[in-house]
Amino acid sequence: MTDRIKIISDGTSMGTRVLNADGAPVPGVMRVEILPIEPNGIVVAHLTVGLVELDIDASVTESRAVEHTQNVTGPQ
Repeated sequence: MTDRIKIISDGTSMGTRVLNADGAPVPGVMRVEILPIEPNGIVVAHLTVGLVELDIDASVTESRAVEHTQNVTGPQ
């Protein structure tokens, strides 16, 4: 597996391709979202990929309580 991809686009959704390091299309890409470029020049892209096999190993490195609040507005 490689951690490098290439996103090529003509500015349209139909003209956008996502390729792996070998130049082959990445299968299952359903959506590509490019976030605004950060001042330090880092580009972040979110890829939505469907119908893929997953093999995930995870471990908790930090755990903290999250307080859930509900903000309900209605007739006053």
